[in-house]
Formats: sequence, C-alpha cells, structure tokens
Amino acid sequence: MADWPEKLDGFVAQHSEDYARKRVDYLGVNIGGDEPLFKIYYLNDYTLTFSEGRPSSLLDLLRERDMIRFLTLAEDTGGRRRFRYDIGLKRRTDDNMEALFAWLNEHVSIFSRQEAEIRTLAAMPICDARAFPLAGMHFLGFVSEDDRVTALKCHYLCRRHRDVSTPPRLGRYDSGYFLTWLEQSGIPAMERLCPLVRDVLGCCGGDVCMVGTDYWLTGERKYKIYITGPIFLYQGLAEALGREQDPLLLRQVEELMAWDDAHPRFYCPILALALDDRDRLTMNFYYRET
Repeated sequence: MADWPEKLDGFVAQHSEDYARKRVDYLGVNIGGDEPLFKIYYLNDYTLTFSEGRPSSLLDLLRERDMIRFLTLAEDTGGRRRFRYDIGLKRRTDDNMEALFAWLNEHVSIFSRQEAEIRTLAAMPICDARAFPLAGMHFLGFVSEDDRVTALKCHYLCRRHRDVSTPPRLGRYDSGYFLTWLEQSGIPAMERLCPLVRDVLGCCGGDVCMVGTDYWLTGERKYKIYITGPIFLYQGLAEALGREQDPLLLRQVEELMAWDDAHPRFYCPILALALDDRDRLTMNFYYRET
C-alpha cells in the first residue's frame, strides 16, 4: 500500500482539536493525481468567527447585500497561509447576481476570462417558473492570498425547486434531467463527464446533487459533478473505473477503501467526479464523522 494513507492519518491528527471542538464539517480527500490532497472544511459558525477582521473585499460586498446564507473555511495540505472560502448564496435575485458578477468582472481576472461559461451554468433551470435566470449558482468559493483571488470556484445545486425562494434542501433530485441539460450545454468537459457519472450512478447508486467549476489564475480549469447518497461506493467505483481503464485511480480507490475500513469513525455521503482542462479524471471524497 502507498504511504499516502499514513499522511492522511497525520493530517487528521493535526486537526484533532478541531474535531474535539466540533468545528469540522467535512474531511476532503482528492485522488487521481500523483499525490492525493486532503482538506478540512469548517462549519459555518466557526468560519464566520474566523473571517471577522480578515480582509476580503468580496465578502464585504456579499455582506452588504445580505447574500451570505452560510460561510465555510477550508484548509488544505498546502498550509495555513492561504484562505479558502465556500459561500452559500441567498437572495439570488437578478439585481444581486448582476452586482456580484459586475464586481467579479472588475476585480477578478479569472471571472473575466470565464464569464460566458459561468453565466451558462448559472442559467441552468432549477425552477418550474423560469424567473431569476442566474439563480442556478448556489455557492461561490475562492482562494485568497493577501486579499487577491487566485482561484474561483463556482457551484450549482442540482435540485428542482418550485421557485427561487425554496430552501435548497427542499428541492428534489432529478439526475437524468440535469445530466441531459449539462450534455447539451456546449461545455465539452461536461459532455465528456456526464456518461462517466451515469456509469457511476448505475454502479454505486445515489443522485446528482451539484455541479462545480474551478478556475485558477494560472489558467487551469476543473469541472466536477457531485453524487450524494452512494450505496455501493468503493465496489461500484471499481466496476465503473474498470470500464475507464484508469489503473492509478483504481488503485487509489482501493487504498482509500482500505483506509475507510480501518477508520469506522468516518463515512462518505458525497463524492465528485472531476475532469481538468487536460481531460484527466480525478475524484473527491467528502467524509463526515459517524
């Protein structure tokens, strides 16, 4: 077995106080690259306290418009110098979303380069009534270094709602509807990813719950589709990946399964399949304590 599961144990141990104080929302494990990446996602209350007094012009804008539904901080194995925030958005009216996009266009060069694609995904129909055409964006994440956004992360919740005011958790899943829409969106990575997601759903069970796009200042991009409630997680992935013929990813899935079996305090309710701009397949796993 590779030594990275031992590094994962060390990463969890570094955050033993966070777990003891009930600050942690998810433990993230990203596999598919040469070296897996680990992340800690903090709960809303702790993040709001942590973020106070730390400079962020983007957070200031969202606070002014009362658009923050919740705020989470993520820390990864890159260290504590960078701040990674995920913001649950509310009040996603046309005026508020256009104000957000205008601010991003002026201050974040990443957004300027990717605006057309972001608007396309934000317009993914989530309501039976076709009002609020940008309300499909439920989450906005960013990496900040010295108040400079170096990565922009946009997430779109895949649940059907009666109207835009419906709380996200009350929407209904409709995997087939969203996968068909994404395949017809004109975004090549989504067209490539959707058949893989269908394979994984067929083998693992679960529902498509979210779509994500990550954009970096350096030009890299990553496209993700999230699955919630997998029933046959590792065995199903092994079957689906066998069809993809990806030995590195398959081996890391098996190593992660062995780690999970040895750590019954954790369970995995959500995973994501991801393709980068070089068409490489990776996976993200999100663990909670039992």
